[in-house]
Amino acid sequence: EKRVGGLGGAIATAMRNAPAIIGAVGVALGGLVVKSVQTAASFEQMAVSLEVLTGSAAAGGQLLKDITALANVTPMTTAGLLDNTKLLLAFGEAQKNIIPDLRMLGDVAGGNQEKMNSLALAFAQAGAAGRLQGQDLLQMINAGFNPLQVISEKTGKSMGELRAEMEKGQIPFSMLRQAFIDATSEGGRFYGMMEKQSQTLTGRLSTLSDTWTLVGKAIGDMFLPFAKKAVDVLIKLGDKAQNLTDKLSEVDFKKFGKEALESVPPLEMVAKSILKIGEAANWTIQKMVQLYNWDQKIKQQNKRDILEEK
Repeated sequence: EKRVGGLGGAIATAMRNAPAIIGAVGVALGGLVVKSVQTAASFEQMAVSLEVLTGSAAAGGQLLKDITALANVTPMTTAGLLDNTKLLLAFGEAQKNIIPDLRMLGDVAGGNQEKMNSLALAFAQAGAAGRLQGQDLLQMINAGFNPLQVISEKTGKSMGELRAEMEKGQIPFSMLRQAFIDATSEGGRFYGMMEKQSQTLTGRLSTLSDTWTLVGKAIGDMFLPFAKKAVDVLIKLGDKAQNLTDKLSEVDFKKFGKEALESVPPLEMVAKSILKIGEAANWTIQKMVQLYNWDQKIKQQNKRDILEEK
């Protein structure tokens, strides 16, 4: 009897706490959806940026996929690599060179995003100028890489000779690129650096973070169209509210006195108008949810029909 009584009490307690538990789960799921939509919106912006810089939606989309894949197996993040990509493209780097450049610069940077940013900027500036210049060399050295040292090892020229040639503009960008290639190829000082760094705890945590970012993007992609529709509705409501305030601001209460005051809608009427706008917004959101549910049911029914036909 004691056991039965204890079980009954536990069930009663669970029933009392159920609304709070359900509410907490609902809040958590709502937060997940909001975060996922934000992630999907961020990726949408990335795709638009690359489309503009590459001149093609297809090329931009493929480049974004390649960047995401690279981030997933290195310590770098998708957002960081995208910033580096936009920088290189803005300075005139060819699209076909972007992924090889990112791998090369990432190896030299040792998987460090801050160093990667400095190297990418100096590399892009040298590429735009067509030659290595003093300021770019200094920036590379500060990031831990001296290309003249690699060139010296390959050519047999002294560092002094190479600096003199650089000051005369005689170190072309092609020679600088080759120095990066030599340093990151097999036998080079930085060969396989990002791959090795990706196996460290920091590298694995970075990969984990990017993996969950992609999961959030996938979830957000499902809700993004509905979020856009909801925002469009809110924008229209905001425009109506703005028009109302503009009309009220045009009334000169001091000039027209009592007549002007009487011409303003009573407070009760204004309140009813605002209430109707709120009801309209709520109705719109409910219809959007219904449309989404209907869409999912139709897709599920189509899948069942296909399976039955088979």
